Amino acid sequence: MEFLVVDFNTVFSASLNKGNSLNFFIKNFEEERFNLIAPLFLHIELRKHTKRIAGKTKFFFGEAIEILEFITSQISFIEDEKYSDKLEEAKVKLGVYPVDKR
Repeated sequence: MEFLVVDFNTVFSASLNKGNSLNFFIKNFEEERFNLIAPLFLHIELRKHTKRIAGKTKFFFGEAIEILEFITSQISFIEDEKYSDKLEEAKVKLGVYPVDKR
């Protein structure tokens, strides 16, 4: 199974409505094609802003919470220490977007 890094925008988009992003998580749940991973920070931010995210969706509040839980249940959250030594190497391999130059 391939690893795939998930970012906040993907999770947020999937939680907003029944579109391609949500379909990706549904299909991945059914087919188990990718091992989804994300920094632990993403999980912390999602938990911190769950009510606000759910309030922006096109779903009922309870439904939105269930969708967020469904999505996050598929993601393995990785502690910073496990990848922080690889950040510079990743920047070189992937390049840096203009908004990332801080």
